[in-house]
Amino acid sequence: MTRQGQTSKEGAGGCWMGVRRMRPGALHAVPGGVWVVDDELPVLAFVNGCDLSTTFIGDWFEESASREWAPRRSVCTALAGDDSECWIASTDAHGVVRLSVAEKSVFEIPAPVRALASTGGTCWALLDLPSTSAPRGLLPLWRLDRAGARSFDTGFILHDLIVAGDTIFALGQRLDAPRDGEPFHFVVLRVGADAQAEVLVEIEQPHGWQLKLHAGQRPWLEVDSQGLEWPGAHWVEPLEQSPEGWRRGIRVQMPRLARLALNDEDVAWAWVRAGNDVRDFDHPFAVLRRPLPGAAESSRLLPGDTRPGTACGGRAWCVSVYRLPLPQGMAQRSVLRLNPRSDGEIEVAYVAEWPDIAPLIPYPCPPDGVDPNAWAESQRANLEAELTQAGRSKAPGETCPYIRGATIESVSLAGEFPATECVIRFGLEERPGIAFGQRIRCFDDMGAPKQSDYDGLRLKERIETGAIPPLGRDIPDADGVVWI
Repeated sequence: MTRQGQTSKEGAGGCWMGVRRMRPGALHAVPGGVWVVDDELPVLAFVNGCDLSTTFIGDWFEESASREWAPRRSVCTALAGDDSECWIASTDAHGVVRLSVAEKSVFEIPAPVRALASTGGTCWALLDLPSTSAPRGLLPLWRLDRAGARSFDTGFILHDLIVAGDTIFALGQRLDAPRDGEPFHFVVLRVGADAQAEVLVEIEQPHGWQLKLHAGQRPWLEVDSQGLEWPGAHWVEPLEQSPEGWRRGIRVQMPRLARLALNDEDVAWAWVRAGNDVRDFDHPFAVLRRPLPGAAESSRLLPGDTRPGTACGGRAWCVSVYRLPLPQGMAQRSVLRLNPRSDGEIEVAYVAEWPDIAPLIPYPCPPDGVDPNAWAESQRANLEAELTQAGRSKAPGETCPYIRGATIESVSLAGEFPATECVIRFGLEERPGIAFGQRIRCFDDMGAPKQSDYDGLRLKERIETGAIPPLGRDIPDADGVVWI
C-alpha cells in the first residue's frame, strides 16, 4: 500500500500501533463504485462496484493534524467526484481536498462546507454560513479548479447544491425576507461557469417545510413537512424543462421519515425503519427501491444500524454498524452494496476487506502541559457520578436508580493512551446472572479527546428502550461479559 507523498515514520518510532483497518464513514457513489472516507481519520479509499475490491487512494493527515486539546473537527462534511477523482470537504483540514490515484490538491476555505458539486474537473463548494453571524464579506459559493479557488456572490441565499448531467443547480431564497405569516419563497437556480444564477422555478412553501435537491437524469426536489403538520407530507417531484420553460412535475409520494438518495436513472432509494411485523434486533431498518415515476418497487431488510446512503449507476450503497458483538478480527462497520436483480429483488453484498491504515497514522502527542491519563480519569469520574446518581421516584421520599432496571457495578479505565477506554460493567434485573459491559474510547486514534458529555445518557436510553442483545443472542466473551 502506497500513497502520494508518503513519508516514513521510522524516525518517530515506526508504526506505533498494531493493525488499524479502515472503518467506513462518508460515502459518495459514482458509476464505477463508491468513494469511502474513514469514519474518524482523514483517509480515502475506492470500492469497485463489480468485484467489491478496495483500493487505498490517499490521506490528508499532514493537512488535518491538530495539536489543540479539543475534539477534532469533522473529517468529512460533503463529498463529490467521478470515477477518476474525489473532492472531500474536511473541516478538520480547513477546506476541500481533491484526491486521485495520481495526485492530491488542497484548497483552503474560510468556513465549513455544506455541499459540493463537481463536473469537468471543477468543483463548486457551498459554505455552511450562519444566517445571522457570518463574517462580513465572506461569500457563500466557491469554485475550485486547477487555477485555484474563487468565491462568488450569486445574489441569493443558498441552501443546497447539486450537479445533474453537466449542469450545476442550486436551491435558494431571495434576499428579501417574507413578512410575518407569509409563506417562504424559494427558487431553483441554474449556476453558470462564473456563478451567474438563473432562476428556473419559483417555489412557495409554508415556513419550516424542509426542501432538498437531488440529482437524477434531471433535478428532483424533495419536500418534507414532518413535525410541522399531521400527518406529515413527504414527496419528490422532478423539475422538467418544457418549451415554455422549467416547471415542477408530478409528485411521487415517499414514506414518512425516509432518508433518500436518487441515482442517474431517476430511481429513488429510501432508507426507512422496518415495520413491526418484519424487523428484529439484527434487522431494524429496510431499504426501498422505487423507480420515478412508476408503481413497481421492491424492498429489503438490512442488517445492523444502517446509515442513509448514496446511489449511482443503478446501485446504492450504505454503511451498516452491527448491533451484536462480532468474532475477533471482524469489522463492526461494513459497506453494503445494494443491487437490483432481474426478478425485482434487491441483492445485498458486503465489502469484506479494508486496508490497514495503521502505518499512516501520526504518533499521537498531546500538547505541552496536558496529562492524558489525568484527563481520562476525570472523564471516568464524571461518567461514574452520572451513572450512579439517584433519580426521583413517584413515591414520596423514595429514589430510583439513574437507569431503571440496571445496577452499575463498576466504571474503570483500561488501555494506554490513545487507546484508553472507559469500561462500564453493569447487570440487568431482567437478566439475572449475566454480566454486561460497554467500552467507550476516551481518545481518537490521533490522540484527540473524544466528546463524552452524553455517553451516560446514551447508555440509559439504550437499556431502557431494550436496545440490547435479546435472549439467545447475548453471547458472552471469554471472560463471561456481554459487550454492547
